[in-house]
Amino acid sequence: MPKVRAINEIEPQMKKLTDAELRAKTDEFRQRIQERLSRVGGNEAPPPTGDVAPESEVEDDFDRIKRQEKVQYDALQEVLNEILVEAFAVVREAGWRVLKMRHFDVQLIGGMVLHSGTISEMKTGEGKNAGRHPSGLPERPQRARRARGHGQRLPGQTRL
Repeated sequence: MPKVRAINEIEPQMKKLTDAELRAKTDEFRQRIQERLSRVGGNEAPPPTGDVAPESEVEDDFDRIKRQEKVQYDALQEVLNEILVEAFAVVREAGWRVLKMRHFDVQLIGGMVLHSGTISEMKTGEGKNAGRHPSGLPERPQRARRARGHGQRLPGQTRL
């Protein structure tokens, strides 16, 4: 998988980042997404006329809105796919720093499949359960609660 290989290749760069720099990546991703969506635009409503529009104009407006929504959705998917490799590398590093658990390559693949809008299934032993020791035994409840409590976020980081 080329994307998994790319994630693995930039892992050393992510390790060099300070916690603050790693946290800042989330803001950088948000900015990149906002910039792309702002270029698409199209959020303007047609000017009010005060009259009731004929049915054909309502249908035209509906079609125009649907086309614009598709353009915005496509732009969002495009930018998400552009940041996917770096974002997954950031999450992997955050998982290591916060939980001392590194995502396996197969978990990255599973995440990419879910991102693409399809369903994935992982076989037993492929690392689905982050609340278990490598031995397969359940972890102490405190660590499991801590992991669920702030997921893959670094201290001070909010959700995207």
